[in-house]
Amino acid sequence: MVLRRESDRGAILVAIAILDDVFTNRLTQLLDRGNSEARSRILSPPLGALSSFSSKVDLAFCIGIIPKQIYDDIRLVNKLRNLCAHDWGAFRITQDILVKFIQPMVMKKAIDAANSVKPIFFPAGTSPKDVLVSTLAGLVTFVNLYRPLPHGAVTTTLGDSIV
Repeated sequence: MVLRRESDRGAILVAIAILDDVFTNRLTQLLDRGNSEARSRILSPPLGALSSFSSKVDLAFCIGIIPKQIYDDIRLVNKLRNLCAHDWGAFRITQDILVKFIQPMVMKKAIDAANSVKPIFFPAGTSPKDVLVSTLAGLVTFVNLYRPLPHGAVTTTLGDSIV
């Protein structure tokens, strides 16, 4: 995968760039009225109302393109992106960064749960960068593939009756 070939800083920046493309594409599909020029003015930097990554993620969450848990994960990754993008010195993924930004992620917890059933991720000695890359790859894949159920498609049951 492309993230493994990147530096520590590059893996984070590329993952955000990929997510940005996914959200741009998904939002463009939803904005099917008007014309491509109008859509471009909304989504394109530097002045588009939805040109920033954060604004695309916020809108995607608000209209149900992503669930809250993934929204929270992406916000954590974006905080990490801001940290490494604005740090001019050498940047390395450390255990401290994993604890602060990656361990709290639902995606990391899901990978850990799958790993407890069949240990294929994170064997002893896995580098912090490999943990980060695997978690980011899972997040990117989920966001790219996730399609929410239509409103009303989920029901709650109480006993024998459907509420």
